[in-house]
Amino acid sequence: MSNIHAFVCAAFFLVVCSGNVIADESVAIEEIRIGKPPVGQAQTELRVDGRTVILKSTLDTLDKKVDVTYARYGDRTLEMDLYRPSKASGRLPAVVCIHGGGWQKGSKINHRKVAQALAAKGFVTASISYRLSGEATFPAHIHDCKAAVRFLRANAKEYGIGANHIGAIGHSAGGHLVALLATSAGVKELEGDGGNADFSSTIQAAVPMGGQTDFLSERNGKISAEKEIWQKFLGGSRDEKPDTYRLASPLAHLDNTDPPMWLITGEKDDPSTQAMSCDRR
Repeated sequence: MSNIHAFVCAAFFLVVCSGNVIADESVAIEEIRIGKPPVGQAQTELRVDGRTVILKSTLDTLDKKVDVTYARYGDRTLEMDLYRPSKASGRLPAVVCIHGGGWQKGSKINHRKVAQALAAKGFVTASISYRLSGEATFPAHIHDCKAAVRFLRANAKEYGIGANHIGAIGHSAGGHLVALLATSAGVKELEGDGGNADFSSTIQAAVPMGGQTDFLSERNGKISAEKEIWQKFLGGSRDEKPDTYRLASPLAHLDNTDPPMWLITGEKDDPSTQAMSCDRR
């Protein structure tokens, strides 16, 4: 996992921080570019069971704000945990961290270590909870992700964020949502009403890890008729909800206005998870 943290950090630097930056970001960005981020390196340790531990020495370099409400739907609120390098100055690039769990389980704590490791590399990170399939069907999940981006952009000054440098990372179901977040800018049906409607939900970079990209593939059509997890997420099988499956497919929205994406997959993943069709586009 620590290798993934390093690769992802490099990817986010190359794509989120490329191009022109606002004046008060320039010092921090330059320090990261030459290998001297303001808070040093993220120190991690691999346990016997293969899980990564973020060392206390790393956690001590971070400021955190937990349970920050970023969206409201009546009495229902959604929260994020924010991390920022305590010694960093100026505005930093931000990364929204989106957990997996088959769209039906998990919470912001499940991507906390990714958020902490990236924050230690010089980013503001936000690990978010979002509505799950047991509570709501698609597009609620992506509505929440977009609400999180709008919240960070609306509160960029308060949290020291470069509003034009926001990216996202997610794994599995979270990887799918990150890919959809990247490709669906301006798709009204996917925006939702979670707040801060005057701000854009467009992101500038995406790292989907092991996420579905094409719900319209032949394989996924068959799976949708068999797996309850997909039916709970999308409200039925593909034969029953073809328009919903298309709306949920990152590939269906892909065009040359989308931000850079670095897709991380396993060599034995199915073609949709490996985003083979996206590569051909």
